[in-house]
Amino acid sequence: MEKNYQDSQPRTQGGGGSAFITFLLVLIILLLSGLLVYLRYGDLIMNRLYQFTDGKIGAETGVTSLPGRDTKPPVEDTDGGASDEPPGDVPSDAMPDGGTSDETPDDAAPPEPEPEPEPTPAVMDYAAAKALPDGIALSTHDFTLRTLGESATIRVKGGSEGPFTWVSQNPSVASVDENGKVTAVSHGTVNIIVTDGVKKGLCVARMITGAASTAAKLNTTDFTRTVDEGEYHLKVSGVEADIRWTSDNPSVATVDADGFVTPVGKGQARIRASWDGGYLICVVRVPG
Repeated sequence: MEKNYQDSQPRTQGGGGSAFITFLLVLIILLLSGLLVYLRYGDLIMNRLYQFTDGKIGAETGVTSLPGRDTKPPVEDTDGGASDEPPGDVPSDAMPDGGTSDETPDDAAPPEPEPEPEPTPAVMDYAAAKALPDGIALSTHDFTLRTLGESATIRVKGGSEGPFTWVSQNPSVASVDENGKVTAVSHGTVNIIVTDGVKKGLCVARMITGAASTAAKLNTTDFTRTVDEGEYHLKVSGVEADIRWTSDNPSVATVDADGFVTPVGKGQARIRASWDGGYLICVVRVPG
């Protein structure tokens, strides 16, 4: 019996050593498994803990920043809650510094063209205006003003559209504005010309304002006569003094000492009958 007990004793000691080794192996395997789990899922676990504890884990463990976690403080919503989204919609064209982009959208409407300025009448002196060919019809071709400051308006007729330039032969006798309004300035007779820069129209304006006798009269103040029709006799009534006759354009019409006017060539001439104390003017037109 003693022999059997001694033989079985080593076997019992050997069985206990195997169990201990097995326990150690299982423990090592569990530790390695836990380490692998931590290495693989540790960040996720800590983030979950951070969320569930509302950041208290940071105060308790000293963790102030976790991998993959935005540590910016939440932005409060208008209803008192917290939100991780920035307030409001950020314009797509906003610049980092708060400005806006200078780029123009492709579908932006092009700027409207500026309206073209209305044409202004050309500045033209009397000599240049008179050299233009006739072609503008007027409401009158001859009129008389009898007092200083009196005015009359000449109007363009027909198809001319303008813009028009009005010119006085002598503004010290009669002035004219941009609308064809003629005003008596002093005694005398002048031509008023209107032009569109290509053609002209002409009107004779007589200012009888004191130097000439209102009692003196010509038998006509405007007439047309061809070269073939020959001379025409001008007469002055209401004047006792001697009359002096002159023509301002002898190439169109001449006048002798007795007032006989002879047409010479195409155009217009003014025949002047003057005496001490006054004068009168007659316009002669000679067609071609």
